[in-house]
This record gives sequence, C-alpha cells and structure tokens, in this order.
Amino acid sequence: MHTTTKTGNGYTVTTLTKPGTPLVKFYLSIDLHDWRDNMPYGALDLYTDLLLRGAGPYSKSAFSNELATIGATLEVDTSMHFLTFELSVTKTHLKRALALFETMITAPLFKPAEFAQAKQIMLEHIRSARENSKQYAEVNLNLALYDRTERWCPVSHDQLAAEVTAATIKDVKTIHKAVLPRAWQITVGGDSGAIKTVLSCVAAWRIVWPLRLVPAPTGTVTPPKLKQRLITAAIPSRQNIDLAIGQRISLSKLDPEYPALAFGIAVLGNWGGFAGRLMSTVREKEGLTYGIYCRLEGTGATQSGHLRVMTFFSPQDTEKGLTSTFREIKSIIGSGITEAELTRFRDIIATAHILTKDSLLSYIDTIHVNGLLGINPDMLETLIARISALTREEVNAALKKHLDIKSMVVSAAGPTAKVEPRLRAFVKTIS
Repeated sequence: MHTTTKTGNGYTVTTLTKPGTPLVKFYLSIDLHDWRDNMPYGALDLYTDLLLRGAGPYSKSAFSNELATIGATLEVDTSMHFLTFELSVTKTHLKRALALFETMITAPLFKPAEFAQAKQIMLEHIRSARENSKQYAEVNLNLALYDRTERWCPVSHDQLAAEVTAATIKDVKTIHKAVLPRAWQITVGGDSGAIKTVLSCVAAWRIVWPLRLVPAPTGTVTPPKLKQRLITAAIPSRQNIDLAIGQRISLSKLDPEYPALAFGIAVLGNWGGFAGRLMSTVREKEGLTYGIYCRLEGTGATQSGHLRVMTFFSPQDTEKGLTSTFREIKSIIGSGITEAELTRFRDIIATAHILTKDSLLSYIDTIHVNGLLGINPDMLETLIARISALTREEVNAALKKHLDIKSMVVSAAGPTAKVEPRLRAFVKTIS
C-alpha cells in the first residue's frame, strides 16, 4: 500500500492506495477538544445518534435499509473529543454510499419523536453502563489520572445522564451548525479510482460547509505526580472484580525514550496476546485470571498519556492477584527485560505491524487514529524502525525511569464491598 498526506481547503487528507481492492473505507474527523471547558457531552452524544435517524427523504428505517441494501456501514463517534464519521463500502456501491453520507450531513431531520426516543434509549444505556464493571474501572482510572481539560479525561455516568436529560433539539441543531464548518481530518483507503471519487465529494462538501476559523486546542500538559490511591465502584450484580491499574507517563510518541518504554510495556503485558509476563505468570502459572494485559494509551505527537493494566479477579483472589501483578511490575522495573525477551518481542512487534499493513481495513484504522494525535504514516514507520533497533539497556533504562509504583492508581469495580478494607490496606503497602 502507498500512503500520501496533503492539505486541501480546510481539510487534511491521508490516502492509502491499494491497487485492485474492492473495499473502500473513509474517515472524517473534527477536533472538538477546544470545547473541553464547556463540552455539551449529552447533547453531542444525542447528535451522533440523531444523524442516523433520518435525513432528506429518508426516515430512520429507510436510511438504514438503504445502507444495508448496498452492504455499507456508517458510524458516528465522539471518542477522544473528536467527532468521527466512519464509512465502509465496496467500490461498486461507493457513489451511492457517499450520496447517503452527504444527505446525512446536509439534511438531517432531527424529528422530535426520534429525539425523544434517542434520549430514552441513551438514558437506558447509561443505566446499563453502571453495571459494566470493566468500563467503570477504566473510566474511574482516567478520571483520576487526567485533568478535565485534557483529551483523555472522560465524563462520568452521572454527568452524562444529567446532560442527556437536559438536552434539547435546539442544542442538537446548534451543534450541527457549529461542528461541520471546522477543519476536517480525513483518511481514505481503496484503489486510486475510489480515492479520487471520495476526494471529489470532500471538496464539494467543503463548499457547502466552508471552513470557519476556530481557536486551536492546547498542546502537551505535563502530568502532576499523583499520590497512590484506590478507587472502588460497588456493583454487587457482577461476579468478578474488574481492575484498571495505571499511572501518567510524561512522554509523547515522538520522545526519544518512548519506543523503549513501549517495548518494555509490551514485554510486561503484550495487549491481546499470551506472550507477556503478566499472562505467563498471573494467568498461566498462578491461575488467578483469564486475561491480564497492559499498554500505553493516550500518547500522540505532543500529548502525554498513561499506562493501563487491565484484568479481573474473583473477589476472594483480588488481593492475591494484585500482589502478583505488582510483583511483576516491580520485577521488570528492577531487573528489566532479558536478551531473550528483546529478541522475541522484536519479532512479535514487527510481525504484528506487517499483518496490520497487509490489511487495508486494519491499517487505515491505525493510520487514522494516529493521525488524529499528530502521528503521520512516516512518523509511524520511523517509530517501528526505532523499536526494531532498540538495545536491552535502552529498554531497561526507560522502564526504570518512567514506571513508578508509588504513582500508580488502582481502580476496582464489581462486588467490592466485602474486600475493600483489605484492598485499601494492601494499596498502602505498595512501594
């Protein structure tokens, strides 16, 4: 695949050209981070829902049926303070899919009945989310690690419910008028003909929605040193206790030490795989959980991020599981990785990158998400090259310098009531 990046009239485009592919994927994202001091979370989430509930001559069901008939998927998301549209379709039906997309953004219906139903469903989803212990643990971790002005600071369930309840159709219409004239960040993948078709439409849409200058978002925020803490959310209906363990990391992806730290974190808890130390010990040797992984999150060209360890334990094994988890973290900080691990994970990381690049859909996802945070395809390739050339000494130095047990936060959600006193006592002993 061949990648290029260029700017247009109020938008930046990254293209991934794969000759002969029948698939086309298109992202359009709009940065809303400078709304962070007064972010209308509830109305914004309702807006993304209502966009798919009818536009132009199409009712909600007719619009969905049109997409289904041509095998297209269209999603709207607001993660990381970006409004993101995602369209996937085959080249055969690309023009029809783009016409539907254009109808959605230029003539949304915003019907009162659909608004009322969307609000009711969203409030029910929020109520259900209160029972999602895995999500609760992660949200509470990020709330502890990030200031509300930072991109990765989430909104609490209580705040979101209150804002959804208070939102009006007028709020939704105001958002629609405000967001589309902002700068667009676009990624499109397919063959050269499909890409040309998409970019022709983008240029036409930019005329309909001309760029309006807006304040620039802030850059790097230096994270404060946090005191170690335990955060719990009691969800008695759950069988296990989900945990999110983490700390702030004062590095961006362009920092010289970032590749070494990311490599060491992969050795510790290879995300989604069985090769990491945590999986081989806490799961395979000790049988305390079915899954335990870790990775760096939230980092970009200028943004610092955080380490997150994700796992779950039964209530009776939670203290034992945390003991094992922190034992492995302290071990890798103190002794570092081995030469064997250096060789093994060079191959694991390189292979994973090759497999990602071999898939148009996987690679365009990677390119777009990194692009939103200021990392273009060339930077990404440079980062992979730097990782492949790392020495054991560089990795171990980064782990020792940037991981700090005393700064780690433990967020637990599930049936925590009976074990919370022991967990609080345990957290005080971590050093």
